[in-house]
Amino acid sequence: FANDDVNENATLAILDMMGRVIYSESVEVTEGQLFKQVNMENEFADGVYFVRLQIGEKSIVSKLIVE
Repeated sequence: FANDDVNENATLAILDMMGRVIYSESVEVTEGQLFKQVNMENEFADGVYFVRLQIGEKSIVSKLIVE
């Protein structure tokens, strides 16, 4: 999905169940890897969210459960 040989800018977004973006940040993918910690302790209520990472026209979405 990401090119292992270059650094690329990406957008990391957290969406609620209705598809609304509730968190978004520009991040850098380095050598095909991204390490990012998001403090959700007081930001998000318990529930199901989606994490979307988008690089150019490509994106990947994963489910996130906050308890």
